[in-house]
Order: sequence, then structure tokens, then C-alpha cells
Amino acid sequence: LPPGALSGYIVDQSCAKKGKGMWANAECVARCIRDGDKAVLVTEDGKVFRISNVDKIEPESYGQKVVITGKTDGDIVTIESLKL
Repeated sequence: LPPGALSGYIVDQSCAKKGKGMWANAECVARCIRDGDKAVLVTEDGKVFRISNVDKIEPESYGQKVVITGKTDGDIVTIESLKL
């Protein structure tokens, strides 16, 4: 990973807490986000980052493993780029 990059899954806040089986469930993630839940990044070890600029996230990345470069401030990440 490049310096400052984060790797993880784009999921909704509630599924982020339900373990790895849910992180890759794109259909569930899309449904939860459509119903108003917030998209977050959850890393392999389960750390959840809130995303300050969720407009950078395309629906095809829901439930996918991604690499995000950007700025982190505590548990908040501001995305500069996102790669599937």
C-alpha cells in the first residue's frame, strides 16, 4: 500500500459491526445505504473509518475491497482517490 493509503471494504455503518461475512454482501450494503445508512470504510482488522466526502463513493464499490488514499483525522477519512 502507498503511504497514507487504507485498504478495506466499503460498507454501511450497521453492517460494519456485523463481521466480515457482511462486508462483502454488496446487495445488503447497497440496500442499507439506500435506506439512509452512512457508508464507511472497514479495514481487515475491523477498524471503522467514517467518510467525510461520501460523494466520492460509487455504488459499484459497495461491498468491495478498495484502496483509499486521502487524509485521516482520527476515525474520519477524506477520500482523494479510491481504487477497486
